Amino acid sequence: MKSNIVLKSEDRNLFGIVVRQETKTGFLNLTDLQNAYNKLQFENGWSEKRVDHILNENKSNQERIFYLLDSQGSINVDFRTFMEQIDNQYDIIKYLKSINKYKMSGRGENRSVWCDPLIWLLCAYEMHPIIYAKTLFWVHDN
Repeated sequence: MKSNIVLKSEDRNLFGIVVRQETKTGFLNLTDLQNAYNKLQFENGWSEKRVDHILNENKSNQERIFYLLDSQGSINVDFRTFMEQIDNQYDIIKYLKSINKYKMSGRGENRSVWCDPLIWLLCAYEMHPIIYAKTLFWVHDN
């Protein structure tokens, strides 16, 4: 069984925060993304944003997530069923956890949130146009 090693590469430096990635799952660290945003928010006086709000409170992002998951073959429900499940049974984070596309690790100060790279990119794109531009170049170059 392949070990799940956490990579830290300066190629993934987001304004002073190195974004970690797991080798086995490919998951990117959402905590690192949030920390990079918080740093820039403080330096530039931006409004407060949180990754969990981007995922849970934005219906258009939930629709985007459906199409990302559907394109990956990660779900086997139609759009309407998916949205009903998000509204009635789950929130989007619980749903992503249930299909192994989102997880938490560690405790206290060492707690980290990890997710599928496509979900991570969606969050990065929604955080701020500067973060959008930086991460878009990561995708293009790599």
